[in-house]
Amino acid sequence: MTPLSSPPPYRFLLLNMLSVSVYHHVCHNLGLRRYSDLVQHLWETATFDLRYGVSTKGNIPVSKLGFEDHTVQVHAEPYSPAPPFCIRNAFRQLKKHLHSFEDVVFVDYGCGRGRVMLLALEAGFRQVIGLDLSLSLLEQCRENLRRYTQHQNDPACFLVLKQNAATYLPPPAASVFFFFNSFSELIFEQVAVQITHSIIRHPRPVYTLILGSDYDFSSAGFKLIDQVTGVRLFCNT
Repeated sequence: MTPLSSPPPYRFLLLNMLSVSVYHHVCHNLGLRRYSDLVQHLWETATFDLRYGVSTKGNIPVSKLGFEDHTVQVHAEPYSPAPPFCIRNAFRQLKKHLHSFEDVVFVDYGCGRGRVMLLALEAGFRQVIGLDLSLSLLEQCRENLRRYTQHQNDPACFLVLKQNAATYLPPPAASVFFFFNSFSELIFEQVAVQITHSIIRHPRPVYTLILGSDYDFSSAGFKLIDQVTGVRLFCNT
């Protein structure tokens, strides 16, 4: 654990940057019920890149993501980095259902600059796969993950793919799928079809984690099993 893992005593000054409306918006959208959770969320978000020596912050509009196929923009969402505090909490909650991530392959749909993939590697998933169609984001994602994993023994622990989510058939070992502001409901439906095909070919419990979208994968037979800090957890069993 690095010195940046917890806020210092003067952390409360961070709240001076928030208006009352923003304060309530953040708490409502991320399901933050305690003042301490809000402070920790702000601190982890502000210090993430410095702590890990990567570059993941900043918002990018769809028009600046450099998609080769301009029709993709219709169903894409702007890039914004996922809140690390919420993701870590979701992984802790998921572990109550899976118990261990050692044999689990994790897929991040719309991996962006790789923040969630990095957190998934830190959480102990066997392999982490990221999908995106933005060449610039994919390049930054690979560089960020190389920096994070440069001292690890397994170079195959992550895989970053230029791949259309709507046509991606998950591998048999993949059983946890993550979505954060990924794409339109139409693409979600097509993703659900591919996940269903994968489950039919290789029956297994599958979990989906969704943040920033109302989609629920009910069409694929998934049910809500948990919810924490804005992340909804669904399972097919």
